[in-house]
Amino acid sequence: MRITNIKIKDFRNIVRADINFGKINILTGKNSSGKSNFLLALSQALSSEKDYTDIFKNNVVTYHPGKDYASIYTTVGDINSNVCYILNNDRFFCIDPKEFGFEKDIDKRGMSKNHRLFFTGRYFENDKNPELRWPDFKLSSHLYKSVERELVYNETFNQELQQSATKVVQISRSSIPHQDEYWSFFSDLNTSVVSWVDKTDEIHQFVTERGTREIYDQVLERLKSRRPEGSFTPSNTLLDKAKFIFLLADLQRSGNEKYYANFINDLKTYTKGIVAGIAISPKGGNKGEIAVTSPNGPGDIWTISHGTSVLIFFILLLNWARLPAKEKSYKSPNVLIFDEIDSLIHPTLMPEFKEVLKLLSQSVQLFMTTHSPYFIDGFEKEELFLLKDTPSLPGTKKLANRCNIYDYNKIISSLPEKDREMFFDKKNSQLFVDGLIDEIFPNKQYD
Repeated sequence: MRITNIKIKDFRNIVRADINFGKINILTGKNSSGKSNFLLALSQALSSEKDYTDIFKNNVVTYHPGKDYASIYTTVGDINSNVCYILNNDRFFCIDPKEFGFEKDIDKRGMSKNHRLFFTGRYFENDKNPELRWPDFKLSSHLYKSVERELVYNETFNQELQQSATKVVQISRSSIPHQDEYWSFFSDLNTSVVSWVDKTDEIHQFVTERGTREIYDQVLERLKSRRPEGSFTPSNTLLDKAKFIFLLADLQRSGNEKYYANFINDLKTYTKGIVAGIAISPKGGNKGEIAVTSPNGPGDIWTISHGTSVLIFFILLLNWARLPAKEKSYKSPNVLIFDEIDSLIHPTLMPEFKEVLKLLSQSVQLFMTTHSPYFIDGFEKEELFLLKDTPSLPGTKKLANRCNIYDYNKIISSLPEKDREMFFDKKNSQLFVDGLIDEIFPNKQYD
């Protein structure tokens, strides 16, 4: 699945956004333009939390006077999965989604006011034909019914006065058929969004973290255990709970030699030989620890630089994502969100780094911010977005009608025809650094 569109209104300095997304999505903009705010909204777009006061720092959701609520509507598509809920042989309900739409309002303190879930796709329920039994049905597609943007879950929250140290929240739900089944399916999609916003600088620590003896013993056990076919259920543990050494162990495990060899080859290629190999030591005084083969220094992974650790992280992630589900210790993410991940990468390695990201985007949808002209060259203009802080827009008295984020392609397409070709021919770095894309940002609404 992937996030295909997001609509945001009055979230911090994002007065209005209505953006379609692809597999790779890179946000650009000046300092304080709202890039991190946008990623924060995106990272929580599918979350069903009641209380965001710890997530949205300072408990501030909307900055603008008179704006008491922020709203976020997220469309999730390319789901490629369906499910049947079997109560017994003659009672079952099946969902075959094309997309979900999740709408939520959050008050300015950071408390949820409502959650609404909309469903587009096909469904089947056997209430009209109780004699139809599950063994006879078996996903018979001609029996399904199609619906578009149908409300399937509606929940409202009303906060009462705080009692002692406890926030009291009254919850009410509309009575909608099969709402629990729809919500269960959607909640599973929600867990596949992994955000490293405010944590990107921790990638070095993630890669170089020393383990305990207990961790190393677990790693060694994993390395020698070949998982028999059908003996393993894919983990529901999320990737943001992962340990780097366990991801590496999944690749290095007995039976996965082909995947591990590809990983080592990618290390040599995409680091230009800075790292020639990484391996968990199976024996000796450092058994269970990670050793690095590198011409530039000692063999312990804890000695590598911050920039090298970022490269290693993404090269490992690329190869781990290619593993069969039964070989993974963690749930594969569908969406990954990063803030300025390129800031530690040397310009001479940017082409290799971008190639890794493009390959990774075949398995995982990526959202990133950047300030680097080296980074954005080589990406398509529809993969790049420019965000402008609302006060810098012309006609700010009409805030409610303005969108303050567009992709580069749409910005240029809004120009008169005689100017478009000149701007389309320019490098992305020229548009960004010279301020050209900023100067031609639409001064009226384009929907």
